[in-house]
Amino acid sequence: MQQRLKQAVLLEKPRELAKVASSGWFSGFKNRYAFHNVKLCGEAASADEASARAFPPTVKKLIQEEGYTLDQIFNLDETGLYWKCMPTRTYISKNEAHAPGFKAAKDRVTVLLGANASGDLKLKPVLVYHSVNPRALKGYIKSTLGIHFRSSKKGWMTGQIFSDLLVDVFENVFKKYCKKKNIDFKILLILDNAPSHPPTVAELSDNIKVLFLPPNTTSLLQPMDQGVIAAFKAYYLRRTFKKLIEATEEGNDKASVLQFWKKFNMKHAIDIIVEAWVEVSKDCLSGVWRKLLPNLIHDFTGFDASEELPKITENCVSLAKQVSFAEVESADVEELLESHCEDLSTEDLQQLVDSGKIEDAEDEEVQDAKPRELPTSVLSSILREVDTQLQRLEDNDYNAERSRIAVRVRDSREKTAEARQSVDGVTLQLQNLLYEVAHLKKEVRRCLDFQSADQEIDLVPVEQFYVEAPEYISRPADTVEDPHEQRLARLQWELEQRRDQTQLFDKLTQEKEAVAETINEQERKLASLAPRINAILEATRPLQDALDLPIDAKREQQRIVQLLPSPLYTLWVQASAYGEAFDPFIKVEVFGDVDAAKKLIVKEEDTRTENLSESDNDQDQQEENLSRKKRNRKSQKLDAEDLDDGVKQMLGLHPLFVKINVNTKEGNSVVITFYYMQTLRIVTAKCSVHLQEKTKCALTDVISGDTLLNCLVPDDDGQTSPNPANFFQLNRLRINLSDHLSATGRPYKWAQSLSGLSFSSSKQTHVSGEDSQDTSTGAGSSLGDGEMVVWQDSAEQMPHTIQAIRRRLQARLALHAQLVNLETANSTSSIAIPAELLRQHFPGKVCSELKSWRPVTWADYEASSSTQLLREIQVVTPQHLLFMALFDRKHVRLEALVAVSPDHPIKVPVVALSLYWEDHFQTANSPQLRLMEKEVNVHWDELVSSRSDRLHLLPLILYRLAVCLDVYTEAYSAHADARGPDAQFHKEKIFFRPARGPDRAFPFKYHPKLGVFSQR
Repeated sequence: MQQRLKQAVLLEKPRELAKVASSGWFSGFKNRYAFHNVKLCGEAASADEASARAFPPTVKKLIQEEGYTLDQIFNLDETGLYWKCMPTRTYISKNEAHAPGFKAAKDRVTVLLGANASGDLKLKPVLVYHSVNPRALKGYIKSTLGIHFRSSKKGWMTGQIFSDLLVDVFENVFKKYCKKKNIDFKILLILDNAPSHPPTVAELSDNIKVLFLPPNTTSLLQPMDQGVIAAFKAYYLRRTFKKLIEATEEGNDKASVLQFWKKFNMKHAIDIIVEAWVEVSKDCLSGVWRKLLPNLIHDFTGFDASEELPKITENCVSLAKQVSFAEVESADVEELLESHCEDLSTEDLQQLVDSGKIEDAEDEEVQDAKPRELPTSVLSSILREVDTQLQRLEDNDYNAERSRIAVRVRDSREKTAEARQSVDGVTLQLQNLLYEVAHLKKEVRRCLDFQSADQEIDLVPVEQFYVEAPEYISRPADTVEDPHEQRLARLQWELEQRRDQTQLFDKLTQEKEAVAETINEQERKLASLAPRINAILEATRPLQDALDLPIDAKREQQRIVQLLPSPLYTLWVQASAYGEAFDPFIKVEVFGDVDAAKKLIVKEEDTRTENLSESDNDQDQQEENLSRKKRNRKSQKLDAEDLDDGVKQMLGLHPLFVKINVNTKEGNSVVITFYYMQTLRIVTAKCSVHLQEKTKCALTDVISGDTLLNCLVPDDDGQTSPNPANFFQLNRLRINLSDHLSATGRPYKWAQSLSGLSFSSSKQTHVSGEDSQDTSTGAGSSLGDGEMVVWQDSAEQMPHTIQAIRRRLQARLALHAQLVNLETANSTSSIAIPAELLRQHFPGKVCSELKSWRPVTWADYEASSSTQLLREIQVVTPQHLLFMALFDRKHVRLEALVAVSPDHPIKVPVVALSLYWEDHFQTANSPQLRLMEKEVNVHWDELVSSRSDRLHLLPLILYRLAVCLDVYTEAYSAHADARGPDAQFHKEKIFFRPARGPDRAFPFKYHPKLGVFSQR
């Protein structure tokens, strides 16, 4: 019924209810139906009831194992308190709401309260304020105020303040209390998981065991939150109203109330806090432990927060009405008590911090007032005056009995003081005796726990001792049966050995110092030789220039190469060694920014040192790292500027680079520049060609740096990184490496081999036998995961790579000349072929003519149906150089798509043919046409007999195509009807027929010695 009414009236129609009902009626309505204002503070809204049920048995087990009593179990908790805040419906609050600036009602302090489970020890409250020296406390000694005063920037309890309080204040209080109760000094302190209670407090004292409540169980289990803090705040408000009544007894009108409230300061608030804490009863402090310690607090019948708090609230309302706050109701008081849980807004908090700064600044400008003192002379005069007045009372009081009582009281006080002095003396003696007893017990325990230092000495085994030690030390007759004497003898032998070792150490130290002095002397001599050697070298510089001896340049290069990264250093060493040993036409040099390379090395060493150094594990650093990680998680998406910086860093090159100049005997040279990408850990290369003679331009550039090194080894076009790890690095920043090759160079696989880099291949390879053993034992050093610097591989690859580059340059120069010739040729006879090769391989007359030669794109090549099979079996790939040659003989046209391999002429060109016999007739799928393709693609080896002949392979193949077209047209005409349109070509070639019958294949094979053609 109550639940349905609460939902229907209080939740669904709050506005209609507020319009109809007055605050007095609403307050009575709540009292009649037992409704209460409930405000969930702290963790109440997300309380973990399962953990709350499981935790008390854990506490019970700990108490039973350690033997704690209720006097030894404590709980501490902080609460916020708006010390100068009145109910919102009072005219004090209304006036303050319209006032400019910081509101005094928002001034907040943090109060730390604590007591033990028996309620016998109530700790002095701790007050944390945002000002170090409030003006209201000037002239007061803070230690006499009845509280422990602390300060922080925002008036909050911090981990440092709490740790200092536990060590400097509470530990001494606990110790004195245990001594007074004659119980062991061991304390179980139960705390929640607030940020002001760092985990390190558990290690501050050996006598205080800290037990933290499970997360999200504070509102369910923590004793201080079960009614102590609520009662304290209610008592504070009630005593505030009482102070207000006492100060305005003469006139409780509005003006006098406002005047008192204006003068109400921090000193008054502290006094009320002390009085309110005193008013919290022992029953209250003990009864709130029922949920946490149900087995120890099970028969409690005293304080009940649900019954006591409404009574205090009604009392506060009654007092408020006496101060002309007639509009205050129970709901207003409850609202005020609950408002202490609310946090300040950012604006209010900033104003609070600023007010604290201003107040502290004023305190620094004005000299602190001296503490209020009561001099001894004044105290003596007061006491004399008291005695005088008592004597006067005795002499003049008409009531003799009253005066005699006063005199007897004085005499009793004097006797009590004398007796107290004697008792204090006995107590002091007792304390001294107890101290002596405790000291003696400690010494006895120390003696019992004593362990000799010789137990940590690693002595030689007993058998070895009797073999090595001389007889005057070992004394076998006395020590074998007596373990103690044996131990002493072994220690004596250990001492003798250590003395010998010490003497040897001193002797070796002296020798070491002598050698060090000799080394220093030699170093000084060598240092004195350096200027002389430099002078001699400077004097020989003209001779070096005359004899072309670059000694200084080599020395400078030797100095620079020490700054190279390992892969480039390996490349420089191997190339220089190969050039000096076998190839004088190779020149290796190092260029770049030397200063930047030095800074990079220093930076890497600093980073390595930081990684090896031990980091601090304090909580503040951990929290800062945690917050930084959270910020990093939130910023997962990179903006454009960060992305650009990431690309630059990812594709960054080392400041130094290596240039290898490969010269040929003809005076041509290939300059290859090698770079090292520091983040991707790969070597890239750029190439430039320098020719002795200027060549004509061709439509297809085959001698530029970008194409010369393409596929120097099979399937190595330098478009992708050979390091598998780079795929993930580049993909994270969405970088396409091929878009930046002009700036970084191409990461050829052979460049990695020359630099000694070896990466795990994306294709699985199976190595067995000796190969497997060689791979595992190869000389190299590791750079990273899947990356090795293999010196042996670099040395083996260097001569092969240099020779391959020279062969490639020679072949490309020949190919370039042939392409220039073919682009200008307008007949078959214009094809540049040595006369000797023409006589050896071709007939004297060729009727088919080369009409045109031009490059084509990969898209054009794909569009032709004759190339489908070549593309499917990947005989031709986009890396090939693609051309189209057009031959014709009268009305017959032959289109030849020629694919030249990047490794030409090691790999021969591949030809795909299409034949058109007049425009209306096409024989692209003719078997004879396939035989013609076979003749040039398969039997090319008949055209070359030496390596020099292979350089002319392309024009030889084209010339053979023209001859094959002659044979095709004449043989086709011979088989056609003599009167038909196809019989238009007279046989000018001699066809050899070794057998009778029809010819199924055309005679494309030429026999130069006989001058005839035959079938294969």
